[in-house]
Amino acid sequence: MMINSIMSIPLLIGVLYVLFFLYRKVRIDLFRDRVFKIRRALFLIAADNPNEFFKNNSSYRYFERILNETLSYTEDFSLFSSVIEATIRYDYAKKQKIESFDYNYVKEEYLNKIKSSETRKEVSKLLDEFQIGFSLFLMTRTFLGTVAFICSAVLLIGYFLIKMFIERRKEDLERLIIDYTSNRMMSNAKFAYVASMF
Repeated sequence: MMINSIMSIPLLIGVLYVLFFLYRKVRIDLFRDRVFKIRRALFLIAADNPNEFFKNNSSYRYFERILNETLSYTEDFSLFSSVIEATIRYDYAKKQKIESFDYNYVKEEYLNKIKSSETRKEVSKLLDEFQIGFSLFLMTRTFLGTVAFICSAVLLIGYFLIKMFIERRKEDLERLIIDYTSNRMMSNAKFAYVASMF
């Protein structure tokens, strides 16, 4: 029995290493691969339309810089630090009376400079993919973060399903009550007498 307990210690250490260290590294590598693909796709689109993207399009360069900075500092990102940084930036912009960074505004400026509707859709899809991917990465960067994110998602979905079920049952119940009272009132002799007066 003692030997089995001793043998399980390395296994436990291995599992903890995989969950708390290796998982984080794999998650970072997967996110980086995704950002590399998005950056390459944006560059290939821009290479097909050099006049539209490279000349007088600071928005393209801006997004290129965002993607490069994301790749450079992926290991430093966390949900907590991102929230703190966004709060500090917002407060600073408010005190200086300047506009704070708005991803969607910059994205719209970028898309407005693209003439082709097909290219605009493709670029918009890539920028949305980056935004969603970055948000998911922040929430699932660590094993505990992933567990918390999945639990939160399940609770949120459960809440909305229960709410929807209760509202549907409430509507059915109200319909039954209305049907019951109207049938009851119609069969009531007094109601029939009053109704005949009009």
